[in-house]
Order: sequence, then structure tokens, then C-alpha cells
Amino acid sequence: MEHGVFCAFLEGSDNVIGYYALQLGSDSVSELSETNKDKYIRNYTAFPAVNLSFLAVDTNYQRQALGSHLLMDVFSKVTAITAHAGLLLIPFTQGHAKYSGTILSLPLEPRG
Repeated sequence: MEHGVFCAFLEGSDNVIGYYALQLGSDSVSELSETNKDKYIRNYTAFPAVNLSFLAVDTNYQRQALGSHLLMDVFSKVTAITAHAGLLLIPFTQGHAKYSGTILSLPLEPRG
């Protein structure tokens, strides 16, 4: 499984104020509940997926929409990936389910 970590910085600073990690791989169809299996994926054992492994914001910058900006950057990157690799869904854990909205993307650079 390939992965990448993306960090947000304030201009002129090397301090990370937020980050997220994506993993490109596949998820097993057998692990989905029956209600989530439509006719298309019933025919497969696995499907391509981008997993959001981590999403964090420094406590000094929380409640300032940085997490929302980071999540919108996730969607931007996943959209670019699907243009080249195909993708059925982005699995979210329960902790990520509350995020939504239309927000501007931050210029983030891969680290690591």
C-alpha cells in the first residue's frame, strides 16, 4: 500500500500546524455490510480505495477551519488520483464522518 503525508505550515515557518496521511490501496468487499454492496461491487473481491489514515491540527490552530481546509485538500488529491487510477470510494472512520462543506484548498507539500 502506497502512502503519503501532507503538512500545512505558516508562511516563513517550519512548524507543522496540521497534517494528514493518505494510503492508496484496496479494501475487501467481504468486509462491507450487505447494505453497502450494490450489484457492481458484488462481483469483486476487492475495490480500489484511498484511506485517510490521519488528520490532525495543532491545538493552537484548532477551531479556525484548518481541519476543514485539510480535508478539502484530501478531496482534491483523491480527485486527481481517480483521473489516473480509478477509485470506488474513500473509506472514512466514524471520526471523519462529521466533516463536510466547500472550502478553499491550502497549498500543501508532501513530506517524508
